[in-house]
Amino acid sequence: MQNILLFAAALLYAVCAVLPTRRGGLISAVTAGAWVVHGAALWHGMMAPGSLRVGFAAMLSAALWISVAAYWLENRNFALDGLRRLVMPCAAAAAVLPAVFPGSVFQLNGAAPAFGWHIAVAILAYSTLTIAAFHAVLMALQESRLHAHA
Repeated sequence: MQNILLFAAALLYAVCAVLPTRRGGLISAVTAGAWVVHGAALWHGMMAPGSLRVGFAAMLSAALWISVAAYWLENRNFALDGLRRLVMPCAAAAAVLPAVFPGSVFQLNGAAPAFGWHIAVAILAYSTLTIAAFHAVLMALQESRLHAHA
């Protein structure tokens, strides 16, 4: 079930990446749908009673999941088409990574109650850095295009 959701999210992200700019409403709807499916897949894959599955692929996928949410929220106020074309293909690739690299299961028995919050805040921090890196790449591309025409 989890792998089906992961591949469905990747497909929706890929569709969103190639949609024409003038289809803003459809882009927003597909992004939201992909985000929900991706989140459900992450929840199924990472959470189990008394345990937590973590690994490089799950954390990267979660970071891009939050980055997509940041893109979606900001895109409602400002047109961020260039960022969409960077974030969505990366999110599509990251969405399938947990299917290939499932990670390790850690038992939470005896873990501090704040351990779950620690993991959540760490994912939020990495997600913030991820979206900042995408934005930096986009700005570098725009700057090089501006200087090429000058």
